Amino acid sequence: MPESIRIDPKAAKDWLPELRLKVNEERYFNDMRVSNFVQLERYTLLCSLWDLPGYYLLERQTKTITEIIDKNPKNINCADLFWLDMTVMKSSLNKQLRGNYAVSRTQNAVNLIDIQGKSVHTIVSNKNIASRN
Repeated sequence: MPESIRIDPKAAKDWLPELRLKVNEERYFNDMRVSNFVQLERYTLLCSLWDLPGYYLLERQTKTITEIIDKNPKNINCADLFWLDMTVMKSSLNKQLRGNYAVSRTQNAVNLIDIQGKSVHTIVSNKNIASRN
């Protein structure tokens, strides 16, 4: 069994500069468990909390949080959250669409999140799991 490798932090700063982390004092969702987040734009994040339904749009420049309400209270435990980049797709009117949608997989469903319209639409619901809770 190989021995563990110990890295001296003083020596590592010379040959591993990419490992330095910038620490800031931003704090959001104190005492809450953020299960997933995805970066939409440079200072915009979409977050989900583990024990609560719904999603949160976090604007880091203005330090504002906008809630995207999920009307189904059983849509908790978001395990996956993906942003759909729609800038490469075009509508039938040949207008460019913006990246306004995300997809999430929760405990009971797969949801489409309309970020601009601030609404959640269930794509697939697992009735077997939903009926047990």
